[in-house]
Amino acid sequence: MARHRQGGGLGGRLLRAVPARARAQSVGSLFTATVGSGSLFLGHGFAPAGVCLAPPAWVTSLDPRRNARVLARTL
Repeated sequence: MARHRQGGGLGGRLLRAVPARARAQSVGSLFTATVGSGSLFLGHGFAPAGVCLAPPAWVTSLDPRRNARVLARTL
């Protein structure tokens, strides 16, 4: 997301809505790839996860120079 769009609350609203919808569809875990601190995701119950859990296409696109990592949340 563009920096000038950050802090408006849209990401938080999405991260509050998605778990309920995922549970309704019997999804057991949510995953994301992020760069930087990942504080938004960490604040919504995500935790660092091994890259072995990520789809192979994600693993090849993760840039360690940008602190890219995979986070997961069990539902």
